[in-house]
Amino acid sequence: MPRRTHEDAMRTKKKILAASLDVFSRQGYEKTSLTDIAREAGVTRGAIYWHFEDKSELLCELCKEIANDHGFAINLMEAADSKELDPLGKLKQWALSHASDNAMQFFASTIITEINNIIHKSDSDPRVAERLDELMESRIFLIKEALRNAITHRQLPRDFDVDAGTMYLVILVTGHSEINISFTNYRRSDVKTRITLFKSIVELAFKTLPLLRIGQDNTRFIGVDPYFS
Repeated sequence: MPRRTHEDAMRTKKKILAASLDVFSRQGYEKTSLTDIAREAGVTRGAIYWHFEDKSELLCELCKEIANDHGFAINLMEAADSKELDPLGKLKQWALSHASDNAMQFFASTIITEINNIIHKSDSDPRVAERLDELMESRIFLIKEALRNAITHRQLPRDFDVDAGTMYLVILVTGHSEINISFTNYRRSDVKTRITLFKSIVELAFKTLPLLRIGQDNTRFIGVDPYFS
């Protein structure tokens, strides 16, 4: 019997992920079994367990795969790399990637609606919620690393508040994502308007980002009207 190569294993994993995307989109996460996915992929359940601990891990790996395919991850990872010379520029590209055509198709997809429902349901499988939280934490970690890189490269002031800056950017992209998930049936002209508006907001956010510094008592925007601090 011929030995399986690494390439064979990766092809099988890709088939399983593609099949899970199709089945989760059709049936929803909760109504889908690993048997359903194995049948769709043309593999055994054992092959799935070789690559994934359970269905919740499979879903989270699918989220990572989709993020990579739609270009959400690459700029953020590069921004967090200590060797990157323009971390703030890469971070801005990451934010703007959420307004690309690929991103808008992603927000309109059935699978992202399903994932969003899982996140907001109080009775969701705790293993799924925990793993999705881990994905969010990994994104937060990368944003913080990117902001620290920007401080090192003097793109941000030394007293810049990394934690507040991270929250600022997470709210920015999450709010945009949530809006687009909620309004997937709007006309194309409305989508274009939202994209244009979001790009303008990103430009403004990165112009004001350096103002977010650590005050003596709390974080505040230095040099901005107190109403906004």
